[in-house]
Amino acid sequence: MVASFRKALFAALLAVVAAPVLAQQKPIPDVARLSGDTLQMCGATFAPHEALRPSALILEVAPDVASSQYAPAYRKLVTRLESALSEAERAMPNVPQFLTELAAADKPTTTEGLFRTNQSFTEDRVLLLFESTGAELRIDCGKNVPRYLVQIVTVAQVAGILKTRQRAKDFEVLAANVSRQARDVDNLLKNGLPMWPWELWANGKRLPESDAEPLFRSQWILLRPTAGMAVDTRSRAEGDLQASVGIEPVGFIRYRGEDYSAWWGVSLLVTTSSKSGVGLGALLRWNNFVLGATRNQGQQPGQSDSTVVFIGVDLYDFLNKQRAELKDLGNASQKLGDKLLEQR
Repeated sequence: MVASFRKALFAALLAVVAAPVLAQQKPIPDVARLSGDTLQMCGATFAPHEALRPSALILEVAPDVASSQYAPAYRKLVTRLESALSEAERAMPNVPQFLTELAAADKPTTTEGLFRTNQSFTEDRVLLLFESTGAELRIDCGKNVPRYLVQIVTVAQVAGILKTRQRAKDFEVLAANVSRQARDVDNLLKNGLPMWPWELWANGKRLPESDAEPLFRSQWILLRPTAGMAVDTRSRAEGDLQASVGIEPVGFIRYRGEDYSAWWGVSLLVTTSSKSGVGLGALLRWNNFVLGATRNQGQQPGQSDSTVVFIGVDLYDFLNKQRAELKDLGNASQKLGDKLLEQR
């Protein structure tokens, strides 16, 4: 009963992992392909080593494949193949190179074609494995096929199946990452802190080189204008509100949440006002609200320096809202004028 269960499990695993790929493989004369636990090649059926039966190999690497850990899966194939080959077989021409490439088959540059057995264009009934490397393994179907080549081709077929699944999974991950980055860019431009042209240029330098890499979650502030009210704390008599404009020479913000609609940040601040003069300090930013403090020199001889509290809003966002309101007001005025003309 245990043996029957193991066979059923092998068959199920092979169906899940290999069936989608095997279904696409058409029987071509003198080209290798798997058929259950056997290898069809050179018009004959070969039974590989017990340890290299496709179902056994699939069972060995199934946990790694399920967790998308393909590097250990390929290394397990190498270990199994090496254990099934004699020392002399492992030293046959181009076999060491094949084992080396198989162990590193998880590399993105490796394709499933590396493990495909192809018909030679120059020799009749000769198959070539590992052809693209220039260190191909030659299989002469007109002669008895050596056992070590049967073992190698069997493992190569399984490796090709794994590579097909890996590349499909990699494509899914890539597509998801590209989609996520496109969504993040859209959210940044639509919901994030608006950027002046020079800030857009500076932050554009930080865009990832690959479309699959995540978008940055912070943003540089550079020579950013800001406006607000200043309160001079030198004395109660001078503690009146006064209009003030400022520049944030350099700073940064950090986005909170996934949609880039909320952020906090810190910047250096240089302000000027008609009463308090020029001040140097820093500000804290919470979304479009800013709160800062500057140190201002006394404007008259003998007058002590003072601390000025700066309360403001983001100027870019403020101007955008004002422009939108003016546009809405203009549209409303136009509609009212049109209605009055109709009544006349």
